[in-house]
Amino acid sequence: MPPIELLNLASEALGGLCSEVVFLGGAIVGLLMTEKGGLPPRTTKDVDVAIELSGPYLGVVELDARLLGLGFKNDMNGPMCRYLHGLTIIDVIPVPPESLGGVHEWYPLAIQTAERLGRDGD
Repeated sequence: MPPIELLNLASEALGGLCSEVVFLGGAIVGLLMTEKGGLPPRTTKDVDVAIELSGPYLGVVELDARLLGLGFKNDMNGPMCRYLHGLTIIDVIPVPPESLGGVHEWYPLAIQTAERLGRDGD
């Protein structure tokens, strides 16, 4: 499935939570490309999002409850941040990094400097 379709499915599945997350990773590479003629982005099967939490432990518990309430299921065969919604695979990375034992140090910066795009790219 093309990355833009993955992003659309993920944003629909996330519902109101979508406004609180920052999309990152391979699924958004095509949106970041500013020049034509380069190699197409590699395909990916999942969508990565980061979300800022109020606290390390309680924030993760609340986030999990919200995702389960939206119809997501924990992927028992994947990383602990992976959720499934139908055929949609979403890795939800909580920030601060201590929430899951550490993640990429640049996720907080990604959240702080994210730009909002509409579903049509505007």
